[in-house]
Amino acid sequence: MSFYISFAFIVFFATFVQGIAGFAAALIAMPLMMKLLGAQTAVPLMAPIFLFLMTIMLIRYRNSMNFKAVWRLALATIFGIPIGLYILRHISETITLPIFGAFIIFYAIYNLMGLKLPELKNQNWAFGAGFFGGIMSGAFNTSGPPIVAYAHSQKWEVDEFKANLQAYFLMTTIMANFSHLLAGNFQIAMLPKILFALPFVLLGNSMGIYVSNFIKPEIFRKLVLLLLLVIGIKMLF
Repeated sequence: MSFYISFAFIVFFATFVQGIAGFAAALIAMPLMMKLLGAQTAVPLMAPIFLFLMTIMLIRYRNSMNFKAVWRLALATIFGIPIGLYILRHISETITLPIFGAFIIFYAIYNLMGLKLPELKNQNWAFGAGFFGGIMSGAFNTSGPPIVAYAHSQKWEVDEFKANLQAYFLMTTIMANFSHLLAGNFQIAMLPKILFALPFVLLGNSMGIYVSNFIKPEIFRKLVLLLLLVIGIKMLF
C-alpha cells in the first residue's frame, strides 16, 4: 500500500507541475521513480504514462503548435534514443544515477541564475539539442534540459513554447515506447501500475492547468527548480 501511495503522489505532483509550466514532469518524476523502483524498471514503466500525459497536453495546445519548429529536434532524437537505451541496459545505476543527478543540478542552477542563451537563428542547432535529448530520453525518460534550453533560445511566445514542447515530447515519447518494446523492456506486470497511474495523470494535469490561471508561473517555476536542485544533489551523492 505504501508503494502505491508514493507512486500516486509522484505521478500527481509531476503532472501538476507539467500543467503549470508546460514541462518538467519527467524531471520531477524520474529521479523519484528511479529511487523507488530502480532505473531499469522505472524508465519503461513511466514511458506509456508520459505518452498519455503528452497526448492530452498537446490536445490542449494544438492550435499554437508549429511543427516546422520541432521536426529537426525530433529527427535527431531518433539517433540518440538507441544510445540512451544502451546506457540504461548496460551501465550500472551507480554510474547513471549520479550522472542524471548532475544533469538536473546543472539545469536547475542554470535557470535559477537567470542565465539566458543567445537567440540561435541557425535552425541546425536543433539537431544537436535533439540528439542529446534522445540520449537522455532513452536512458532516463527525460529529454528536457537540452530541449528546453534550445526552446528558450528561440524566443517563442508562451503558448507556442508550450505547444512546441508538447509536440516534441509526444513524438519522442512515442519513439521511446517503441524502442522499449523492441528492446523487450516492457513487462506484463507493469500494466496494473500504468492503469493505476492514469487517473492521477488526468487529475494532476487538470489541477495544474487550472492553478496556472491564478499564480505567476515564474514564482512556481523557481520553487520547482529548487526542488529539482535538492533531488539532483541527493542523486549525485
